Amino acid sequence: MIVTVESLTGFDVYRDGGSLSASFLDSDGMERALFFPIDLVVRSGRQFEWQGYKSPVLQHFYRHDDVSRITGEAIEGWDVQEQPVTWEDAVRILDQIRPFVPSLKTDYPEVFAIMVEVARTEGQRTSGKTVDR
Repeated sequence: MIVTVESLTGFDVYRDGGSLSASFLDSDGMERALFFPIDLVVRSGRQFEWQGYKSPVLQHFYRHDDVSRITGEAIEGWDVQEQPVTWEDAVRILDQIRPFVPSLKTDYPEVFAIMVEVARTEGQRTSGKTVDR
């Protein structure tokens, strides 16, 4: 298994046209996200055509300290490492997330079902192309 999900922390829909993510803590207490980047193609001018979703990515968020060049003080920041995963891996991660979904308070309760559909269809959706925001 690529990762073990210990708790679900949230779902998100990005303003880039509809990329999706499920955030969670893994067995080491690390903040991670399963991310489905949207696949948009530019047609003419500012016209975009929805193509589905690009291959899924597993993100690992971690803290790091920078030092201000001006004050010399340590400034805590966040960075992210991304690891491509297969659609099969995405389905397995979503299966681990499933038991935590009913108790999660979220502004995007529909995202889990959409992510499951997208993962099972390897980047496509049959029930609609956008998520209401």
